[in-house]
Amino acid sequence: MDQSQFIGYDEGSPEKCESFLSAVAARMVIVIKANNLKIGKIGIIYIGMAEVSSCVATVKEGDKVKKGQQIGHFMFGGSSHLMVFEKKAADVMKFKEGVYNYNTEKEVLESKRQNVKSYLCHIVE
Repeated sequence: MDQSQFIGYDEGSPEKCESFLSAVAARMVIVIKANNLKIGKIGIIYIGMAEVSSCVATVKEGDKVKKGQQIGHFMFGGSSHLMVFEKKAADVMKFKEGVYNYNTEKEVLESKRQNVKSYLCHIVE
């Protein structure tokens, strides 16, 4: 189906239509089962947008991963990624001020870009 009937022509570069690209670009999902049962599973979604369009896993199913270990990368530069946590993880995760803006239901209203390898949160028991 020609999707142009639903989405108008974008005069700008592909980077200016991330919502569309995140649905049609190359994607890879890695799910990690945390040792801490209060965190549960963590999903990492890689999106190789525009000319990047490549996602490479450096781990395979069944591998144990450590904090800071590389689990995947893009072949050409960077693109976008997303981390998804189980709802119960919100009870033990304390985010750095300004990373997320929650409403009373703990839904993310707004997030801000963070530098690579920057501190995002810590676990509180």
